[in-house]
Amino acid sequence: MPVAPRPLSSHLGAQFSVAAARAAGHTRGRLEARDLERPFHGVRRRRTPDEPWDAEEPLARDRAHRSRVLRDARAYAQVAPSHAFLAGRSAAVAWGLPCDSGPQLCVGVLAPHRAPRRPGIHGVKVAPHLATVRELEGLRVTSPATTWAMLAGVLDVRELVILGDAIVRIPRDERGTPQPLNRLATIDQLRAAADAPGRRGRPKLLRALERVRVGSMSPLETDFRLATTAAGLPEPDLDVEIRD
Repeated sequence: MPVAPRPLSSHLGAQFSVAAARAAGHTRGRLEARDLERPFHGVRRRRTPDEPWDAEEPLARDRAHRSRVLRDARAYAQVAPSHAFLAGRSAAVAWGLPCDSGPQLCVGVLAPHRAPRRPGIHGVKVAPHLATVRELEGLRVTSPATTWAMLAGVLDVRELVILGDAIVRIPRDERGTPQPLNRLATIDQLRAAADAPGRRGRPKLLRALERVRVGSMSPLETDFRLATTAAGLPEPDLDVEIRD
């Protein structure tokens, strides 16, 4: 019968650096036990069963995707430099936006710092005037407007419109009351990010911005709006309140 691994120190969280574990008195052998994952070099993570979710339900799929990205980001944070932040596709997923994260965690730094280079990490270096960094659930992440603008190099115009709609939409609470203070960014903030000097993909961003609208509550709504207007139909009103 296999012997259960020795319990880990209570000072170690769900993910931790190898250095922290060694300082807590754990041996190299303990850190190779099967109850631990190795998401990145120098990092260990307690192995937990995956939460069940309905693969046919888009919202559940998106939540599971976001949970995985945030979990990986918190694991990498154990060894990441303090000035690093989530960027690109990874930042978009962290904000709950409709975007595929890709196979690697995208991590940015502001120049003149060097972009990180290690397995599982796609590092990018950004000019300071081209990125605003905010905190999200304890992680450093590019702002929604910066994230949208930085994705001009990997998304087409239609995808940027879908992402832009998701960013500028005004969420509603459980009673259906609009919550304008809770939206991720305004169209003016997207325009400011696109117009920043030296922004790559500016023409593409501005073409997308012409088609971004406030009120689309899902990517399917944006797709429908783009398809109907392309067919010559009038542009639909979005998120209209209808009362009896």
